[in-house]
Amino acid sequence: MSPAILVFLWMLSLSLKNEIDNLAYPPVFIPDPPTLNNFVQVFAENSMGRYFWNSVVVSGGATLIALLVGIPAGYGIARAQAHKLTVLILIARMTPALSYLIPLYTVFQFLGLSNTLDGARDHAPGHHRADHRLHHGRSLRDACPRSWRRPR
Repeated sequence: MSPAILVFLWMLSLSLKNEIDNLAYPPVFIPDPPTLNNFVQVFAENSMGRYFWNSVVVSGGATLIALLVGIPAGYGIARAQAHKLTVLILIARMTPALSYLIPLYTVFQFLGLSNTLDGARDHAPGHHRADHRLHHGRSLRDACPRSWRRPR
C-alpha cells in the first residue's frame, strides 16, 4: 500500500475523532464513535463556502481559458507543421515553473493584482488579453505606464 494512502487514511481518521481521542496515547486509528463535529465547526467558524467558491472560480476559469486558447492553438500548430514553434513551446513547458514566479509576482504587484481573484485567474495559460478588465474596472492597457503603450 502506498504511504500516501496511509497518510490520507490517517488524516481522515483524525477528522472523525474528537480532540481528546486525537491526543490519546497510544493512538487509535478507528474512532469510536466517529463524529462529524469537526466539519460542522470548520464550516460554522470560517467562511469555507466562500473559500470553496473562490477555488471553483479560479480553477474553473483557468481551465476554460486554457482550453479555449490551447485547443485552437494546438490544432493550428499541428496543421501548419510549425516545427520551430513546437520546439519553442516544448522548451517553455520544460522550464521550471518557479523560474516564472518572480517576474510574474513583480508584474502583479505593479498592476495591483496581488491577493485578488483577477490576479489568480490572470496567471492561467493564454490569459494575457490587453482588454481584460481589472477589479478596479480599468483595462490592463490603462494600468500600464503610457510609455509602454502602443497607439491605438
